[in-house]
This record gives sequence, C-alpha cells and structure tokens, in this order.
Amino acid sequence: MSLSTCLNDKKSSVTAIAESNSTIMLLPSDKVKKWINNSPAFNNIFYELYNTGYSDMINTLNQVLFENIEDRLLKYLHETKRIKQNSELKLKHREIADDLGTAREVISRMLKKLEKDKRIHQEKNGIIKIL
Repeated sequence: MSLSTCLNDKKSSVTAIAESNSTIMLLPSDKVKKWINNSPAFNNIFYELYNTGYSDMINTLNQVLFENIEDRLLKYLHETKRIKQNSELKLKHREIADDLGTAREVISRMLKKLEKDKRIHQEKNGIIKIL
C-alpha cells in the first residue's frame, strides 16, 4: 500500500503486477501509525521506504525528461535480461511501452532500429534476443 495513503487513511490506488512468484504483506493502517510512533526501528524502515520511492520517482523523471528513448529502451532490455538471467526475453511491445511510459508504436519503431543496428534480434514469437 502507498505509504502516504496509509498515513492519511485513504484508499490506495496502487496496482502491481508480479512477474514471478511473490509474497505480499498487508498491514492495517491503524497499526502502522502506532508502530511508527512507538518503534524507532519501524519508523526508520518507513522513512527509508519513503525515501527509496521518492528517489525512484526522481530517477524516472530524469530519464523521461533527459534521456532519449533508445537509451532508455536499451537500459530496460539489459536490466530485464539481468533480472531474468536470460538474453532471450519474451516481451510484448505494449508491456515495454507501458513500463517506459511511451506509445507502443514508438517502442516498435525503436526495436526495429535496434535490430537494424544489430543490437537485438526479434523473432516472430515475441522473443527479443539481446546481441
């Protein structure tokens, strides 16, 4: 749940998609407030998470504003390769576009360019191979 909505007793609008088996923990907001006030260790965890989320948001804004889409796409593909430990990635152009905050057509065009530049290879079954 969003930390700010938890503190303000509001319904969270956060959605998430698990890409692998995951465990989630739901914490009642009234208990979280008590733990923040009564436990310095929990309070520290709470603010570390808040800081991490804020830093991630600033990094995303910097990428969107100051990096070109080709560089962002390549970073995305290499990071996905690292996480999945596989150079063959089964990704839909729409998924990539949603993750990068751009249009599917832009991603399709950039992937064609990367393929032409021999940086990736796309197969008909949706597999993208990073070369």
